Amino acid sequence: MEKSKVTTLMFPVCEELTPSIADLPRLTKNVDKEPEELQRGEVASDSWGSWVIVSILLGVKLPPMTWSVQKKPYFKQLDSKTRIKCHIKNIDGLQRQSKIELYNGGMLSLPKDKVLENVRWEFAEDYDYGESLNISGMDVHQLKDTYPEFYEERWLNYKLRIDKYGTVGNYLTKAQETYLFKQVLNNGNKMNGQQWRNPTVSEIAAVIRRDARLKPIELFKPLEYIGGQSNKKMEYDELLAEIYHWILYGTTQTASKEGLDSMYESPLLADDLSDVPSSNHKIGKSINLRDKVTEVTDMMLEILKDKKAHGKVDKAMIRSLFMFCYLHITELGNSTKYNYREVKKTFHQGHSEMIDPNTYSLPKGTAETIFGNALAYRSTKYRKIVARMWREYLGWSIDTTYEE
Repeated sequence: MEKSKVTTLMFPVCEELTPSIADLPRLTKNVDKEPEELQRGEVASDSWGSWVIVSILLGVKLPPMTWSVQKKPYFKQLDSKTRIKCHIKNIDGLQRQSKIELYNGGMLSLPKDKVLENVRWEFAEDYDYGESLNISGMDVHQLKDTYPEFYEERWLNYKLRIDKYGTVGNYLTKAQETYLFKQVLNNGNKMNGQQWRNPTVSEIAAVIRRDARLKPIELFKPLEYIGGQSNKKMEYDELLAEIYHWILYGTTQTASKEGLDSMYESPLLADDLSDVPSSNHKIGKSINLRDKVTEVTDMMLEILKDKKAHGKVDKAMIRSLFMFCYLHITELGNSTKYNYREVKKTFHQGHSEMIDPNTYSLPKGTAETIFGNALAYRSTKYRKIVARMWREYLGWSIDTTYEE
């Protein structure tokens, strides 16, 4: 699939705002400061935040925040009682904004043993502060009470910078929001695999992110770890992305890093998954992609409901189980009609046998079988091996699509 061209449209004119810190609460009332696709939560430490506040008091110009005005405002639930209507999406600046808000709310203190020397600002000579201010460990209330004029001039009146994109009739596209975050504002931070795909502004990215991690579907809820990696490391996201990729493309494209990147960036999957073309030879038509994936993941869950199996779950088992369920549904029909006692037994027994070197009387010291090795990779070649071996184990007829 050809990658989407994110730079074909010129960006709308950027409006440069310079609100004061005093203006920030009013200005951010309808801003989604932590959009799920672009932000990873407040990951900066309070120690780092304390030095951001000191920098402001010293008169250092902070980098600008970047906002995107939304063509279609949306609602966001902040907590059990608070819901806001978001007219603007924050693309960059969460950590700085959060620490400023923490300090403003009295929940952050300045570093210990900090003395400001050579204090100067307009009209500073009108106040008898001297040339040094001892602000060691002060919260915002202590700063205000001790140095009220300094607090007002150097804190409340400090000018922030905001680059705001979007005006009536000329808004950022999803691809442009993604481009800004990944290519311009990521500060060169290295992002690999799913970390790179996660901040994609598109429906395919949103569905995978939510179903695997943010509001996980039942399949992923009981699995605290897969392959030794916490769910927060986006291990589940990548596994679910592989499932979506196979349902869409089958053997026609490989689920390599480039293949998964291309799927995330596809214009066909940016807005709606209810009617998308599939080149999978077992499907071969326009499908409701999420519904088709859900049918398979529901069957996977039924087979994993046995708590005794949870300790054995790893990436290899998830990939094996997906192919097992996918083949059943595409070969035999809807997953609701199966005798799951027998299906569970067949899967666990078959998977264990095909992954165990002892099953095949392999030479002593052999670490893994062909089946086990194939489960370690995402390429079409190895997925074909998994599909073919499952068909052979189940005694089904040859499907030449899975033959090399």
